[in-house]
Amino acid sequence: MECFRESAESGYDVTQVEPSSEQRCVSTLKELSEAYVNRNRHGLEWFDSWGKIPSGLYYGNGYAIGNYEQCRRFSWKDVRGQHCTFMAAFPNEFSVFYSGLCVPQFCTQQVVQELYTKYMFSRGVRVLASSDRCYKDRELEFNGAVVAAM
Repeated sequence: MECFRESAESGYDVTQVEPSSEQRCVSTLKELSEAYVNRNRHGLEWFDSWGKIPSGLYYGNGYAIGNYEQCRRFSWKDVRGQHCTFMAAFPNEFSVFYSGLCVPQFCTQQVVQELYTKYMFSRGVRVLASSDRCYKDRELEFNGAVVAAM
């Protein structure tokens, strides 16, 4: 949550982000972050679905995936949740750490990754490259043959 508020304030000028879908993403992340800080229910619910630093890191527990279902069911105004998972490496003896975030469904994986990577790097943590990190509802399209078969 803090990563999106800080990144949106320092690294992203919403008026200069292109295309407009990225503008919408960044401004919505900022709104949700502010709602959390102000203790509004939708902000608390949104952040509650995130993974938090787990206990037992020194014992090898590097999973803070969060609540996938809670994120996917998150709904506020026209915002639905998509769950993104990132792998990160601490600069010391910890092994790989998995972190789950809930972001608006219209945010691209690239924007989320850029914001999160920038934030984690500022904290001395390196986000590792991987693909297919974000999961959201997909629009289903049926052609005439499929509709006829139904």
